[in-house]
Amino acid sequence: MHVMDNEPLLAIGMIDANAEEIIRAIEQKSKNEMSRFFSKKITRGRSISCIVRRGNPYEEIVKFSNEEQIDLIVISTHGRSGLAKILLGSVAEKVVRYSSVPVLTVKPNAAYKANSKAVESVETI
Repeated sequence: MHVMDNEPLLAIGMIDANAEEIIRAIEQKSKNEMSRFFSKKITRGRSISCIVRRGNPYEEIVKFSNEEQIDLIVISTHGRSGLAKILLGSVAEKVVRYSSVPVLTVKPNAAYKANSKAVESVETI
């Protein structure tokens, strides 16, 4: 799942009359990139849905998990700490705080270095 934050989308609308067309193109690109990623990493007969939504990221993730009765949310952290975390907030932290289902957070370095065996082990959780 990828959530397009509303704030940058509003800026596009202010500078371009074709904003909705631009936003739809960004959404489609996001879906295509997710599909390519999953087709390379998950080869066994798994059904993967690539979801793109607009809105506040943590709210949309929590809402989607409730709507679809998701059992577990897996989310990467950005690895920020200190002042950057305080000023920018943390989507992962808010998902953990507001989700009614368990949330597994993954450090970004672990996600980037994951090989196919690591991805397969996450699938079985």
